[in-house]
Amino acid sequence: MADLARALVILRVGSSPGGGDLGVVLIGNQAIESRIGLPRAALPHYTHLMDNERIREICLALPHARETLNWGQVLVYWVGDREIGGKSFAMTNVDNAGDVVLSFRCGDERFHELLEMDGIRPAPYSANSHWVALERWDALKPREIAEELVRAHALIYEKLPKRVKAVLALPEKERAKLIRERKKELAKSK
Repeated sequence: MADLARALVILRVGSSPGGGDLGVVLIGNQAIESRIGLPRAALPHYTHLMDNERIREICLALPHARETLNWGQVLVYWVGDREIGGKSFAMTNVDNAGDVVLSFRCGDERFHELLEMDGIRPAPYSANSHWVALERWDALKPREIAEELVRAHALIYEKLPKRVKAVLALPEKERAKLIRERKKELAKSK
């Protein structure tokens, strides 16, 4: 239940008059807009550009989201722990070195839409999986970045294997115990 208090939840509630699906996104007790038919009212308003800390806040507020530091300077955000088969949905470079500040999964149709925007290109090594890379923080508005991260999380969650979703549905204590055991097994096998 603690996850639900801080979780980001997406609910499909029907069709909008314009033909798109309606959705509700909640962070804590706040409703957040979605590009699938809701009014643009409730996303937290950011007046400054995004940065790694804001990305971290958004990503870790999502259900079952975890982070790891990989390759020395890349924060990778996962749906579920990778030790139980979780999958990544976003990455940022913690030292802001290189030519990419944020990469995320966006799906086939949205991939092509985003590539038409200035400052967005196919993500290195993962473009074939419909990942895009932002070359600078102002390539999208902060609200749009938050929406894209929510969408990326939802896309990855939908594609998780049933066994991983079953583990994520376990009560927190049981899930934590299972993950600890899995980490021990992985450490022994190395």
